[in-house]
Amino acid sequence: MTDQGKAAGVSGVVARGTSGATGDSGESANDSAEAATNQAEAPKEVFAELVQTVAHLRQQCPWDKEQTHSSLRKHLLEEVYETLEAIDQISEAHAGGTAGEIALASKNLCDELGDLLYQVFFHSLLAQERGEFDVSDVMSTINAKLIRRHPHVFGDLEVSSQEELAPHWEAIKKTETDRVSVMDGIPSALPALLYASKLQRKATSLGAKPPEETTTLRDAMAAIRQSQAEQSSRHLEVPETEPEIGEVAVGQMLFQIVRLAAQQGIDCEAALRQEAHNFRGRYQELERTGADISSVASQSYIWEGKNL
Repeated sequence: MTDQGKAAGVSGVVARGTSGATGDSGESANDSAEAATNQAEAPKEVFAELVQTVAHLRQQCPWDKEQTHSSLRKHLLEEVYETLEAIDQISEAHAGGTAGEIALASKNLCDELGDLLYQVFFHSLLAQERGEFDVSDVMSTINAKLIRRHPHVFGDLEVSSQEELAPHWEAIKKTETDRVSVMDGIPSALPALLYASKLQRKATSLGAKPPEETTTLRDAMAAIRQSQAEQSSRHLEVPETEPEIGEVAVGQMLFQIVRLAAQQGIDCEAALRQEAHNFRGRYQELERTGADISSVASQSYIWEGKNL
């Protein structure tokens, strides 16, 4: 396909695709509709220019010439994490930052989303070189998928809650692939906490709820001890002393904590990330003040957040 053809294809898909766009949970339906309208009216030449820029780099830049899907994998992952960090920054800015901080965080998110978009265009170009698909195919495919998977928006299906929607969602996805199990769509390469959370959420949404409600960490640990007792004569002792526990027991503990967090509406991945962020902040604070990191007071502050 020529550059002009690609440009026309991209412009056409942009015009069609934005009509089904949706905003995030913080936006009203009217805000989302207005944003979609504005995006549809934006100069389509910008998309065509990016197609041409990526193609030109592929032809002229020594680094771009050498890239493959596999070599770009690590760069895609880096861009995803940088985008997630930018999302955290803009969320913090919106929660209580100054106008200047919001503007800076917004610009940073815009930059990172652009870097992520470049990866999509680059991978699409690599596929196009092999005659497989191009970026207009990518855009038309996701547009069609969004419409197909939302019959309650674009079709006649009537649902009143996410719980009612879940079985329909899974049934639609099953017709799209050769997957034998609904679990096949959950990548095993996900970070472990997120992987466990998605598995549990998927099972629960389809009716495979836990046999008993776990409401406290003590309940979760009791369930683990009972499970281990049934499997062997060894018991998991949790508490005051330092128990010797193996990888299986640690895995069970973490899995139950993920389950407990879900019952409280808590995202384990986000919670652990925030705690790690707090830990890093406390350590860096003591670094800046020149405090003795090895003192008991400093250690208590760093690890437990206790006041100095």
